[in-house]
Amino acid sequence: MLRGDVEEGDEAWVEDVDVDEMVAYIRQGQTYDGGVAESSQHESHAGYAYCAIGALSLLDRPQDSSISPQTQNALKEGIPNREGLFQFLASRQFQYLANEEEEDEIEENFIESAAGEGELGHVGFNGRWNKKADTCYCWWVGGTLEMLGNSSVINVPPSRRYILDITQHRIGGFSKAVGGPPDMYHSYLGLAALATMGDSDLKEFDVSLCCSKDTTRKIERARAGLLDSIRGERKAWEGDGFW
Repeated sequence: MLRGDVEEGDEAWVEDVDVDEMVAYIRQGQTYDGGVAESSQHESHAGYAYCAIGALSLLDRPQDSSISPQTQNALKEGIPNREGLFQFLASRQFQYLANEEEEDEIEENFIESAAGEGELGHVGFNGRWNKKADTCYCWWVGGTLEMLGNSSVINVPPSRRYILDITQHRIGGFSKAVGGPPDMYHSYLGLAALATMGDSDLKEFDVSLCCSKDTTRKIERARAGLLDSIRGERKAWEGDGFW
């Protein structure tokens, strides 16, 4: 991301990031329940899972987003128990029960898992065990499953209904949970979650960068233009004998 157009093997190449140690650090964050934390001794969390898988995905990613990754070496090495992580993420979705949520009797929400179930009213997501549903975790969980290639486990219709019916506010935007005021953070991630669920009204989403693919292409064009400018300046300096 930072070295510009210098490639491994070039004279100007500098090993500025120890990729193997970075992958090893992420690897040691997987916990006993299959989730990911800042270390294996801490509580697993869907937000950490997204950051871990996102980092590994970017390591495997070619500079041009239009080219599919040829390997998934970082993803394979960085997650020792992929099935365990999948189970942890799949278990973050559950049937939303309004009365129990309002009365803080949240253990009732976890009796019926939403994975593989038929038609449910609303399905919410949490980030940790025994927590209430939260709009942003529709994204942190769904985006991570998308990068892992396991997004089919999400029960999409009731999950969409949870975001649109429960946390969407009548003045616009999305709140953290039912009854709360909308904010930019949860509004953005709510839309991001809907985009990964296939909403045709939203732009295609770049899951590992958490932005639209249109934005990714703009970044790539800006990067290419900057590199062309640098090359032009370098040639000018070489022509004047200053390089």
